[in-house]
Amino acid sequence: MAYFDLWPGRKINSGRTSSYEMNETKMSNSFKSYVGFEDHDSKSLNASAEESFTELNPRLLPGEVVIAEAQNVLLFAPVSEQKQGKSGNLSVTNFKLSFVTTEERTKEESGHQLNLLLGEYDVCLSNIDVVYQNMGEKKRRLFPGNNVSGKVKGLHILCKNMKVLSFSFKFSPVGHGKTLTNALLHHAFPRRHELIFAYDYREPYYNCQRDVCLFKALDDWERELLRTGCEGWRLSAINQGFQLSPSLPQWLVVPQAILDWQLGDAARYFRGYRPPVWCWGSQHGAALVRMADLLPTISDRVKENVMLENVRKSHPLRKQPLLLDLSKELPSPRDVMISYNKLRELCAPENLRQFWLQDNHFFSLLETSRWLNIVSSCLCKAIEAAEAIQREETVVLQEGDGRDMCCIIASLVQILLDPHWRSLCGFQTLIQKEWVALGHPFSTRLAHVFTSESEQSPEFLIFLDCIWQLIQQFPAAFEFSETYLTTLWDSAQISIFDTFLFDCERDRHIAST
Repeated sequence: MAYFDLWPGRKINSGRTSSYEMNETKMSNSFKSYVGFEDHDSKSLNASAEESFTELNPRLLPGEVVIAEAQNVLLFAPVSEQKQGKSGNLSVTNFKLSFVTTEERTKEESGHQLNLLLGEYDVCLSNIDVVYQNMGEKKRRLFPGNNVSGKVKGLHILCKNMKVLSFSFKFSPVGHGKTLTNALLHHAFPRRHELIFAYDYREPYYNCQRDVCLFKALDDWERELLRTGCEGWRLSAINQGFQLSPSLPQWLVVPQAILDWQLGDAARYFRGYRPPVWCWGSQHGAALVRMADLLPTISDRVKENVMLENVRKSHPLRKQPLLLDLSKELPSPRDVMISYNKLRELCAPENLRQFWLQDNHFFSLLETSRWLNIVSSCLCKAIEAAEAIQREETVVLQEGDGRDMCCIIASLVQILLDPHWRSLCGFQTLIQKEWVALGHPFSTRLAHVFTSESEQSPEFLIFLDCIWQLIQQFPAAFEFSETYLTTLWDSAQISIFDTFLFDCERDRHIAST
């Protein structure tokens, strides 16, 4: 069986007993991708479940248990002229919503990329975004925390990755639909991070062979400084134990001229305690720097100017850095989410009638969503920064907390200027550095934990779409294809590995100890 390896990730040791079984997980240093291109033998995934495995039982992962199930469920294709659905059993586990049918299709017939963790009709609970109750021709949205008291005739489920599932309980035994629906509403929207399946998952250790840098240790940053040949910068241990900023790594690359006590004093004036930090540099001395905005309560910009002066001194020619205010020139996370919802509505129509109505105005509706406009704006801003660095100017990216658009633009600039990041291993390392180590709030932006005031926003998908655009124009420049980008986005919706589960390195560190 063939499979891809992703870069190292860790399973979580929750420091508590499982909610379902009294076993504790142990931390692993690496993980396998869930992607495969041939049918996976269920014996290798869960030998203990082999005895109880039947035709319509879901395949369970280590630590996964069935919570509720409904028999004789019909699965309908949302956009299809065929009114006959597939019959099977629908189950809710602590990991996924699983539909198992006896109607088998070959890989060629399904056109579906098979994987090791989810079947063709399985959806990870973290991927479920909106649940509707079918009521004849109408639908009623169901909200987390509210139990359904009456009979449930069917469910319409909209996923974060645009997958749409529609189920009917017309032939199911009485009460099966209501029981499964209430279980789904409870487990698909956890209110605490410790309730995510990653804390219950018990997988054997796998040794990843790829040399991906995690940017956790001192040596990791030293090697990157040596590789880029950028001078004028030094490593600081001021954030050891995350004492300065919880969203920054424990080792920071800062201007050589500044002392740690000065850095700590200045950090208090920036949002999230995120002063200017180095993330990449060129051999001629120009660097790429990220920093947050000043706190709203700060009226003067003295501390910011002092930090920018130290950035200027780090350049061998003492050139004034170019400051790019991304908050003013690029959309906010809220704008990105609004755009994504419009795009998803266009790409995931609820029925055939809506499909044909949208198809007649597809390109105008696509333009109205402004999704491609956001992608274009990000690429243009990255080109602007890359051209400045080629002119031997240091570029400082500034934005809000410095954890959203900064991740996108900084990554794109490095992709454009440094061929190392366009290799498979380099691309994985780039995401580890710019997104994981430097604190992109994956848990918040991907809504892994349900909150009443959601700050969900698919910033990571914007970045992957930008890379897709570059691959279409320069396919020979990249060591990977669009299939790998799809794999990464699907991985972000899988609640197993910690790469895309946490808001910052501190949270990741606490969960693994």
